[in-house]
Amino acid sequence: MAAHALRISDQNRISVTGSTCDLPTLKYRKRKLAPQSESTEGCSSETEMEHVYCKHHDTQYCLDTEQKCLKLFSRIFVRNSPKNQAQVRKIFGPSQKEAVQVARMLKCSLCHDLLQRPILHCIDCGSKFCTNCQEDFLIESGENCLKKCPGNFTDNKNQDQDFLLDCLEFKCEQADKGCEATFSSLNDLCKHEIICDYSYTSCEYCQTKIMRKNLQSHLENSCCNVSKCDHSPECSYIGTTEQVDDHLDQDCIYEQIYCTNCSTVILRRDKDTHSCVNNLLLVQSQKEQHFAEQNSKLAKVMKENDKLRHLLETMQKTLLEKCQYEQKLKREIKGIQKEYPNIVSPRRAKQRKFSGSKRQKTGDAGSKKPIKPLDELQLLHV
Repeated sequence: MAAHALRISDQNRISVTGSTCDLPTLKYRKRKLAPQSESTEGCSSETEMEHVYCKHHDTQYCLDTEQKCLKLFSRIFVRNSPKNQAQVRKIFGPSQKEAVQVARMLKCSLCHDLLQRPILHCIDCGSKFCTNCQEDFLIESGENCLKKCPGNFTDNKNQDQDFLLDCLEFKCEQADKGCEATFSSLNDLCKHEIICDYSYTSCEYCQTKIMRKNLQSHLENSCCNVSKCDHSPECSYIGTTEQVDDHLDQDCIYEQIYCTNCSTVILRRDKDTHSCVNNLLLVQSQKEQHFAEQNSKLAKVMKENDKLRHLLETMQKTLLEKCQYEQKLKREIKGIQKEYPNIVSPRRAKQRKFSGSKRQKTGDAGSKKPIKPLDELQLLHV
């Protein structure tokens, strides 16, 4: 949409105060001009003509002369296909300067931007307006037309005009540096050029001229006068050493501070929501949770101890039974040995065999044959 029309006094200038563009970007400024070009034919020397300023560039957009038209429309180009370019040449003719012809055919007489549909044509003076601009102008000035015509308008479509509005665009001023942005409105072009990544700007810390798209990288890696916040990358603040120190002391939400009431260490961002009572309740809740966890662990240990105790008791009972059985066996063996004195235990038989073999080596072999010992199991079955 075309920019809204707002009148300002002749004494006021519109200055560049910010990096963002707030609508309306283009504002009107009244000046008295003598008729010196085609655009002033039929007007007296006292006729008040409208000019426009871009509040960012502080530049007067008055497209009534060939030189200014060439300057402002020098970056206009034909998009899409060579067929469109040929059609544009056909409309303007080979001897005409395109920028001038485009300005005269396509600029709004009020906002001096490219016409925005729907378009109104003044039958009396031939001026062309964006419908929104004409409505705003009527509300603010009470006049229907810039040249105080009766207000006979037509919205008849012009095929050449519609074709040009559809296929013509403005290139960014930084197109030769790599910017590929294009616009169908001077208003949008002005907004873009303020923040274009390919335009040059000054580093506010070291005053180095640098392309805007490289500014952040320069601040983070190259600028000799810039320091990062101690809590980077969570905190993206950068500045001089003094500024970073002040930031940490006063503003950084990631800086740790002490609560003067409960001596709890908290982040500055939690300062407003921190409550000592709530904090104590939280500490109590954490301790209760810890106590419950310890109780659960203790219960598991006691259960494991019970299992081990039961296992130990079972083993002791089994061992006792085995000991009793062994004592019983020993008593039975002794009874058998008393009843059969010639029967010796395997241990004694082994000892006798060993002593007999020893005597044979010394030449004192016994005349009696050794008694074959019985093992304990055989004794039990006797």
